[in-house]
This record gives sequence, structure tokens and C-alpha cells, in this order.
Amino acid sequence: EVNLMPIDTELLKQRMQERGKTGAQIAKALGINESTYYRKMANKGQTFTVLQVQTLTKLLGLSVVDARQIFSLKTRDPQENEIKGII
Repeated sequence: EVNLMPIDTELLKQRMQERGKTGAQIAKALGINESTYYRKMANKGQTFTVLQVQTLTKLLGLSVVDARQIFSLKTRDPQENEIKGII
């Protein structure tokens, strides 16, 4: 089973720019083709897996606050988005 995560792509792009990361660098770190990365971003990140979210969080050195905001992890029920172990 693959868990897919919705993402605030605008905030993610902002953090990438602040850290000088390109789409090509992100795609390589995620182990996907650059065009696949851009397709995922165009789809509001809804096709990013939990593992890819973890990779993005580490690669960009996101704070817990940023990660929760970008990856919509601020739910009432922690199990709903499987917050434990994601960040």
C-alpha cells in the first residue's frame, strides 16, 4: 500500500528557493525523473508518497512547523495522516 500526501506546493517551492534547490536536484534525491517531479508538483503534490515526503523534509532541512504546514500534517487525528514517523 502506498500512502499519498497532499502538499502545499507553493510553500514547498518557496523553501526550495530559499535553500537554493532546483527541481532537478529534488527529483534526483527522490529517485524520480524530473518530468515526474514537475507532474507531481502540478498535481498539488498529491502523488508524493510518505517516503518522498520524508526525503523532502530531510533534504530541505525543514523545521517541524514547516513540515507540518507544507505536508498538511496538522489534523485533529494523528492517525489520519500517520504523523508518527513521518517527520
